[in-house]
Amino acid sequence: MILDQHTLVIADREGEKWVRKASTSAQILTIFDGWITHPFGCTMRNVLAMVYGEEIQRIYVLVQEKEPTSVLQQMKEAGISEDVLRTVSYVPHVEGDVARWLDGLSSTKDNVKKSVEIINNHPFMPKQIRAEGWFIDCNGELYKYN
Repeated sequence: MILDQHTLVIADREGEKWVRKASTSAQILTIFDGWITHPFGCTMRNVLAMVYGEEIQRIYVLVQEKEPTSVLQQMKEAGISEDVLRTVSYVPHVEGDVARWLDGLSSTKDNVKKSVEIINNHPFMPKQIRAEGWFIDCNGELYKYN
């Protein structure tokens, strides 16, 4: 992994901590669970703005390997009603699946794989820039997603 001023790391909180220890010059975009939910959402817009505005040459999606957090369950426990959740399922960005929109896919690896696919297949992403998925294991070791 190359970490310099031409590197953008899209990371969860643990990934951000790891990058800050390893590099003072890499650009970091911190997002919850490192998951890009939509190819034309705010996160992807920020990625593209950084690619073109900061002369980014490489992108890494870096997250701690763990069980995904259920934001939906936490919302329910906080008192958000099923009626509200059903209503939100009609919002186009949610695409009829509030649980998937909030919680992502079934594993952290699947979320990273999807984020890398969204970046690499985006019509506005320069073809010479390819994203890679990386993980931090429970021992704090870094490994590349295959």
